[in-house]
Amino acid sequence: MLWELDADAFRWVLAHRSRLFDASMVALSYCGAYAWLAMAVLMGFVRPQRWSGVFQVILAIGLATLLTDTMLKPLFGRSRPDILDAEVEVIGVRQTNASFPSTHATNASAGAYALSRAFPAARSMWWVLAVLVAISRVYVGVHYPLDVISGGLVGLAAGWFVVGGTKWTIRDHPITNHPITIPLDRGSYE
Repeated sequence: MLWELDADAFRWVLAHRSRLFDASMVALSYCGAYAWLAMAVLMGFVRPQRWSGVFQVILAIGLATLLTDTMLKPLFGRSRPDILDAEVEVIGVRQTNASFPSTHATNASAGAYALSRAFPAARSMWWVLAVLVAISRVYVGVHYPLDVISGGLVGLAAGWFVVGGTKWTIRDHPITNHPITIPLDRGSYE
């Protein structure tokens, strides 16, 4: 029953594709682990006092990938939409591994969570990008909606596990010139 509703939602998305969005959705669909890691490293260069946060992004994405690719995909073994239905047109590169859960959505969610904690001023941007990556995976035809939703939840769990209630000490505060501790769970301090 659940898989049938999922397949119906998938077909609805494909029926509402527009050539105007094809290129951007394919580009978003390629935002896998390497793109999130590159964004984290770039932010580390922009805000050098937050390199520990960059390290946590790397760990969160690594854990998310490990959980998805080595445990959950082999456990569920759900076939890709285009394998189950020959009429599904994939835009971009066809995938051959299992579909459930989506590794791209897992990495996007883990990356957005960890980056939001390390660089809270850009929190909205990280989460909008993560949601767009997840949507793009359905749009291009390589995942069902439940694949990306479950991947997002696995990524959140991995990000939360790695980051937890982390606090960082930032040296040389511009006003007091003394170290201060910033609790990351209390909003933006940038």
